[in-house]
Amino acid sequence: MKKFSLKRELLTGFIIFSVGLVITLCTGFAAHWNFELVYTENEIICSGEISALTLDIGFGEIAIEFDEVERAKVKYTEALDFPVTITENSGALKVDNRRLHWINVSTPFYNYTPRITITLPKDTPVALKADVGAGKLTVPSAKFSTVDLNISAGKITGGNIECDSFDADVSAGDVYFDSVATSVFKIEISAGQSVVSKLSSPKIDIDVSAGKFVTEVQGKKSDYNIDVDESAGSCNVKNQLNVATTNTIRARVSAGTITIDFGE
Repeated sequence: MKKFSLKRELLTGFIIFSVGLVITLCTGFAAHWNFELVYTENEIICSGEISALTLDIGFGEIAIEFDEVERAKVKYTEALDFPVTITENSGALKVDNRRLHWINVSTPFYNYTPRITITLPKDTPVALKADVGAGKLTVPSAKFSTVDLNISAGKITGGNIECDSFDADVSAGDVYFDSVATSVFKIEISAGQSVVSKLSSPKIDIDVSAGKFVTEVQGKKSDYNIDVDESAGSCNVKNQLNVATTNTIRARVSAGTITIDFGE
């Protein structure tokens, strides 16, 4: 009996301890616990000229800037279990902060926001490729050779962009650019929102599933052949074919909305 009683008392104690722990954790979460992380501020300077920049962003705030520098440099914060990987190879610079430790499932309770700033030499067009998970990317007004964006649930804000080609795939994030001037513009939107205030391009391809796209094309509507396919969504411009021009706008909308205005 004593042995059984001891086991029962131990079990009861364990249950009381477990319940108390759960209540304590729930109370702490409800009070928005924040755990301060010790982080370091670091900087690296590239050894050679950079012609391609690849960003793999898990979370945090990342900014690109152009300045009077001889070599590209990266300033970043780094904390335990929140590493930043930077590689330079044959003119290609890659910055990656997706490789997180399993413990970071508790990220919302850490009072830590990674910050990365990439500074590139002024007047040096680079090929920009960015994969944004849940972070925020700021792109300055600048000329790039190409722009290739993939946004899952993050946000990209940009200034006035010039490039040979612009390609964006938006899952559930947001994209905002003041203007884009490019030879080829292509964007696919699943459930996000994208706004290009002013768009200059002879070839425009827009595909919206359940999201929203808004732009003002620089030029006259009569300057474009327009091919529109609407399912359950809506587009404010309609088909305009057989125009004597090579300029084209192709718009496909399933359950979202496309708004195209023209600025002459």
